[in-house]
Amino acid sequence: MAWRMGRIFDHPYRVVRYSNRGDMIDELAQCVHFDLARACQREAARIWPDDEVTVQHGIRIMVKMRGTEQI
Repeated sequence: MAWRMGRIFDHPYRVVRYSNRGDMIDELAQCVHFDLARACQREAARIWPDDEVTVQHGIRIMVKMRGTEQI
């Protein structure tokens, strides 16, 4: 029997924080619903205004924010 190796939780939307150089810093949240992921993103962008915070669906970046501005 083959076991799937990966993350403990595997939800479709991820909220990820990147440095100014474009390096991934943290995966902040995984969410089932897009609206919840956006709420997490807005709060993370408020906490870390100098970093880029994205909502991703798989490898696709759905929304980027830095501070209060959508990129």
